[in-house]
Amino acid sequence: EVAAVVRLRAGCLMDILGFWIVCPLYIPSWVVCRCHYPSVYRYRASEGIQVPFKVIPVVKELGRTRLEANVSVRSLFGAKMFALNTVVLVPVPDYTAKCTILVTTGKAKYDATRKAIVWKIKRFSGACEHSLRAEVTMVSTTKERKPCARPPISMNFQVPMFSASGLRVAYLKILERRLGNQYQVEKWVRKMCKSGDFLVRI
Repeated sequence: EVAAVVRLRAGCLMDILGFWIVCPLYIPSWVVCRCHYPSVYRYRASEGIQVPFKVIPVVKELGRTRLEANVSVRSLFGAKMFALNTVVLVPVPDYTAKCTILVTTGKAKYDATRKAIVWKIKRFSGACEHSLRAEVTMVSTTKERKPCARPPISMNFQVPMFSASGLRVAYLKILERRLGNQYQVEKWVRKMCKSGDFLVRI
């Protein structure tokens, strides 16, 4: 039998709470979960979310065939934490000819198939800010162009041991009455915050 006490911020609303059980539930300041088999604790929250990144995009048109994009990404989690495999997709116009890109960390390149600048950062430390500056040159034409649409910037990332909802496991206790003291256990808790549809409008 596994017993865990889970603590959340006051007023946190959980849509789904599952420990081999799925049910809608309003969580108080703490809750005790029990199960008879090893399990993965899964939940979904829709309010009171703390996002791990803040993205600040600035796009300026420098004429009919050029534009400049400046994107700053700031990590909002602690300095002792870090994000892994961070990918930022900055969309560009369909008729882009080339891009001149400068970044403060990681690697960035123009991907014509995605119609976006792909910025990859293997390890993004907490409490820091990185930026991308790109000058986009578009194909020149004598025809009148329609105003280009600006799809949102998207991000993919993983932040170990970060809880966007504020959920925290206070302690974990394992009871095995059948085997007594001969049953050796190793207790550990691992959290992983993964991006879903993380979009930022330009």
